[in-house]
Amino acid sequence: ICNEGIHFFKFWLNIGRETQLERFHDRRWSPLKNWKFSPIDIAGVSKWDDYTKARDQMIERTHKEFSPWIVVRANDKRRARLAVIQRILLSLPYDGRDLDAVGKPDKKIIGEGPEFLKD
Repeated sequence: ICNEGIHFFKFWLNIGRETQLERFHDRRWSPLKNWKFSPIDIAGVSKWDDYTKARDQMIERTHKEFSPWIVVRANDKRRARLAVIQRILLSLPYDGRDLDAVGKPDKKIIGEGPEFLKD
């Protein structure tokens, strides 16, 4: 795909355990969010460590120079979304691109590869 001129992005939005538990609680008890709640959410909590290990292995094995994993610390949804949009805007050539308007990435929020997950 990359050799055909396609711009290919792999984003991993990483959410901490505590934040995820808070979101599950909100889903369970908020009438506006309850539709998102699923028994799978509860089952997944007990497998957090297994999922984390599998995530780390997957990113380690599939992070390549030509298609890196872009890791976004996503506990703060708004900042995470802005970081993803910013990364795409900085990566693509387009008419009228204004790098000053796009700004510089927040290195505390977004980075590449397995090393960024360990920080």
